[in-house]
Amino acid sequence: PGELLFDSELTINDANDIAFAPEIQLAYRRTLGQSRWKLFLGTSVVVSRFESAQGTFQIFGDNEVRSGTLQKRWLKAGLNLGAQYALAKP
Repeated sequence: PGELLFDSELTINDANDIAFAPEIQLAYRRTLGQSRWKLFLGTSVVVSRFESAQGTFQIFGDNEVRSGTLQKRWLKAGLNLGAQYALAKP
């Protein structure tokens, strides 16, 4: 028999709102000698105060129930690594 341990209700952007968020990026590029190839390494972060998800939860334990609410703000971070090739000679 199963036992209910966790129950949640979550809404993700129910009103289909558009989120505007600034992006901060730091990148380093290096040309390989006299060639048209460039290597790059960078990192980027996008943050917003937009709440992309919100909901409620309940956790059931021995003779007790814990409940609460949750809000998830939008955050994205990444690492960029790659190579570029220039079609025209600079």
